[in-house]
Amino acid sequence: ILDGTTWRDFTNDELEVFVSGKNADGTWSKTLTLDARFFRNISVRVRGAYYTGTRPSSPTSDEMQATTSIKVEMPGTLRAECRQTKGVKINSRMNTTVGYECILSYNKRLIDSSKDSLFVIDWYAKSAKAGSTAKNVGRGRNVEFVPSTYSFDPLYPISVYAAVKMYAVTALVTTSDEKVLTTSDGKLIITSKYE
Repeated sequence: ILDGTTWRDFTNDELEVFVSGKNADGTWSKTLTLDARFFRNISVRVRGAYYTGTRPSSPTSDEMQATTSIKVEMPGTLRAECRQTKGVKINSRMNTTVGYECILSYNKRLIDSSKDSLFVIDWYAKSAKAGSTAKNVGRGRNVEFVPSTYSFDPLYPISVYAAVKMYAVTALVTTSDEKVLTTSDGKLIITSKYE
């Protein structure tokens, strides 16, 4: 793995890298697997060597090597549009249910709900009254709420918008001093991060 400007061997602590071992027939046919959930940018170099006798600790020749770099980022053509589905006409007391949906697209193609785990969509409503702050009114691809339950002033219109974050990486949960947290039976605790 490229660590800054220096190549180094990976360790067992790196969740994003897995190398298979010996096959059932006794031959060594290694497969390198990179789990994109655990990194944003990575460069990996694989080196090999022919040898007789004692196996070298690392290849001495650069003839048999392959290098790859991978960058994971939000695509520039990802779009989110909001559409009102309920409560276009709202009564003067603002106790009519309103509904909205967020339509996601990538390269002008709709992203269906099977990909919802890749996104966090938070919905906010804000009154046009001076000094008002946005209030979180829900989470998910669709939201329904009654404006009066959030104490909006009925003399002013409200605007509703969605803040969309996309899955960025899966990370270990750590304490403030960088100690990795585990369950009572020693399993690592991981969480998804969205940006």
